[in-house]
Amino acid sequence: MDNASFSGVIVSEDKKGGWTYVVWPGSADFFGTRKASKVVARIGSHEFNVTCLPVGDGTHMLPLSKSVMSSIGKRAGETIVIEVRKR
Repeated sequence: MDNASFSGVIVSEDKKGGWTYVVWPGSADFFGTRKASKVVARIGSHEFNVTCLPVGDGTHMLPLSKSVMSSIGKRAGETIVIEVRKR
């Protein structure tokens, strides 16, 4: 299985240099590892390359850059659907 889809709430850490991300439940099962993994992600019509980073509990966080946030027109606290495929 090289493609997956999940939904999650956008989290934004409220500190200087804080991350904006979505936690992906079950991601370690999809990747077959708890290490950082590269994917092509799609939110709506916006597609981008990103590295999913392990959180340590079997999930990964999918970081969302400022440019991605601007492109998708969403804010922290909103739920989004993300489609991913391994690269």
